[in-house]
Amino acid sequence: MIESCTTRVSTNRFFKEVIVSQPDDGLAPYEQDSDLVRSVVASTLADLGPQISTAEESSEAACCIPVFMGQKLTSLVTFLINGVRDPGVMEIWKPVGEYEELSLASGFFGELDRFQNVSSFVRFEKGAGLPGQVWAKAHPVIHDNLAQHSGFLRAAGASAEALSAAIGLPIFASNFLATLVLISSDASPIAGAIEVWNRSDNCFELGTATYATEIESKFQLTPGSNCPFEGQILNPLEEYGRAVLVEDLSLVGPSRLDLPEQFQNTLLIPSFVDGQLQSITSFIL
Repeated sequence: MIESCTTRVSTNRFFKEVIVSQPDDGLAPYEQDSDLVRSVVASTLADLGPQISTAEESSEAACCIPVFMGQKLTSLVTFLINGVRDPGVMEIWKPVGEYEELSLASGFFGELDRFQNVSSFVRFEKGAGLPGQVWAKAHPVIHDNLAQHSGFLRAAGASAEALSAAIGLPIFASNFLATLVLISSDASPIAGAIEVWNRSDNCFELGTATYATEIESKFQLTPGSNCPFEGQILNPLEEYGRAVLVEDLSLVGPSRLDLPEQFQNTLLIPSFVDGQLQSITSFIL
């Protein structure tokens, strides 16, 4: 589970493919992938920061994010999407200037031109909006029901484009590097479920979550639920700081074994602050 691995995602998902690799592998795990994927991974390895690349001729886009444990680069997570078929947004927000503000460093918006125009001109102070909240909290943040969410400052634009849910992930090395924001619609959700598990003493508890309409309520966990992950899953996350792509649903909780057949993989991304594992973001794909 800690080796490089790839999963292809159900056709109605925002993600088309998800790849997890270790930096020591370089581009080897991507030999069979497109030039777009190899390019975005090479840029991430060179810059040691998150990258988004697009291929206009095919409407595809790829995003690669580094995962750090302290200053150590432990793994790379690459998302490949088809932006025309599955509308959604990927954004990277980075600090800019002498003030504590974030601006849009790069993004992919598909055909959502109005939302792109708004995003290109806005800046978020530390603590403001989804990107700024992630920065201030040094923690993943989920915004659901975007059209009505008071903390999502582009709610009107999201409503106009039928965007419904967003996740902001902090990219930390020794210091904060960026916020990755992923936004999707009910028609093509980012994942069947996105859950943020927070450290609580020696265990993890569910903080926030968002679920696609295909996930029945019996599979939806409530905040405060105890972490269901097996130790063999938690060890590579905590000891090695690596992102993990799990293909055995029994390892991420017995309640997940009866999920609809299109949900067969789980991506787990750890978030470290000052070298300590603070949270785990789970994507059921």
